[in-house]
Amino acid sequence: MIPFLKPLIDALLAQTPDAAQAAWPNGPSPIGLRATADVPVQQYIDWIVAVESGLPGRAPKEIIRRVRRMHYSNFSVKLESSTSQTMDELIGGTVDNPDGEPPLTTAHVGQPVLDGLFSTSSILTAAGHKVDITHALNIMDFAANGRSLYGGLAGIGTFVLPNYESADAELVFASLGWLGDLASVWYEWMEKRPSRTQATTLTGTERTIFEQALTDRCPLGDLLGDIDGAMLATFPGLSLQPLSTTLASYYGGEASAGAVTAPHMNSRQRFHYFVDRSIPEFTHARLAPAPLRRTVDASNTEMIVTVMKRLTNLTWHQYSAIAEEDPVTHDPIFLELANRFLKWLQDGLADPNCGVPAWPPAPTARPR
Repeated sequence: MIPFLKPLIDALLAQTPDAAQAAWPNGPSPIGLRATADVPVQQYIDWIVAVESGLPGRAPKEIIRRVRRMHYSNFSVKLESSTSQTMDELIGGTVDNPDGEPPLTTAHVGQPVLDGLFSTSSILTAAGHKVDITHALNIMDFAANGRSLYGGLAGIGTFVLPNYESADAELVFASLGWLGDLASVWYEWMEKRPSRTQATTLTGTERTIFEQALTDRCPLGDLLGDIDGAMLATFPGLSLQPLSTTLASYYGGEASAGAVTAPHMNSRQRFHYFVDRSIPEFTHARLAPAPLRRTVDASNTEMIVTVMKRLTNLTWHQYSAIAEEDPVTHDPIFLELANRFLKWLQDGLADPNCGVPAWPPAPTARPR
């Protein structure tokens, strides 16, 4: 958990169910602090259709914001996500649904839809992959509604990025996705290792702590949500067509053979489109335009390490300052994270069937 958040999280967790319910009248029932349901993607899309029907005439970006806020907002604190309530501070608002109002109530949709959205942790795609759609929606909302313009942010920062004003949009965008999940592994490792200044060997206890942090803080479903969100954020017509249409176009037919060679962006070809359009940009080779085929090589390791250090310096400065003073102690962790993420991307790009490779790759795996 990010240290700045602990007092707020403790206070929210101390709330009784009745108090939480009172703060969100006509909201999910009962209000819980944990989203645990894995929902078939078509069911989730059907719920989005119900939201769009209950709010006729609303712009797609307003629907994206409301659905994101069902998962990450001041009204939806989750035990497993210490940043769930800070997205309202980080992402730009809309007149349609200000931060102080609940994202949805029974005035907009039926109770089953409200409860279903609120309880969703991940979607299950047609190919059987579990994708954290809540991660994807954060990125899509940032792309659709931009960065928060709150006047106080330049002075006080945010819980996600304390030195928010010095972070460029590219870094903020990546921090909401894959970069933030990788960097959180470093933070977890720093929190739990016996000494934060001892030389890093990544053997014995050090290795055990690292591998557990990698499993806990950066699971496969989170990374797939990060990648899908980054791609959906670039989807043609994101702010023009209904959110349900965007999701159906991206995830529809994922298990079919045709999805492998389709000449348009879809979740089956997520690795190729991610490398092609990623922010920050990966250096990559273009093998074919349609279907899109890309490759990346080990030269991208340095870029990943660099942006990860930039993010950790902004978010967890009390630890990154130690890392800067003694780089030989901490650089092995950044390098290991970069190598394994890049190797995972390479494995996905190399699969002619456009499958999802195992995560994480073995500790000995190195990108080519």
